[in-house]
Amino acid sequence: TGGRFFGHTGTPTEDGVPGVVYDMAITGDGRMLYVSGDFLHFGGRGGLLAIDTASGAPAAWQPELDQPRPVFGLTIWPGDRTSVVAATGGRGGSFQFFTPNKGTSPLWVGRVDGDATDVTATTERVYGVGHWDHGVPDKGDPCLRHVPVSCPDGTPHRKLIAYEAETGQTDASFTAQANTDTGPYVALVGAHPTPGSLPVQKL
Repeated sequence: TGGRFFGHTGTPTEDGVPGVVYDMAITGDGRMLYVSGDFLHFGGRGGLLAIDTASGAPAAWQPELDQPRPVFGLTIWPGDRTSVVAATGGRGGSFQFFTPNKGTSPLWVGRVDGDATDVTATTERVYGVGHWDHGVPDKGDPCLRHVPVSCPDGTPHRKLIAYEAETGQTDASFTAQANTDTGPYVALVGAHPTPGSLPVQKL
């Protein structure tokens, strides 16, 4: 029926224009395919859809974003090869970590003051990139309601951020900053991931 998340704040817009698929990721066992984008009505879902690869139908379990929003990037966490991390936009970006056997809500959410465009992971860390300047630990921070979103009192993490994979705590030791206006669009794990971790492949 068309419909998409539109504009800087990712406003759900029923304009008959079909949304776009931005990324896909498949679990290590090959049973689940995650699809993300700015669509409102793909398999009855908006922004993020889990597909049963055996049937091609929407899976019985579906991740529920903390609010309706576009999802620009996905990665499978190599710690269990099943959990998925979504990089989202909207009114303040976020990174949301889901595990199928632990409910439909994200186990943790990391927030930033601009679109999160992609995400990648090792067994120990989740690395995010995008168009922001600050991490925002408080989901109720009034700065996230401004248009455009700006949270100058947040923690400086210009376009790059890292989280503890299992807890979602910001990794304060990761201090890399990007010196571009828009920041990166894609994140990848290097050729030699940390010991014990598995390579992450992106489509």
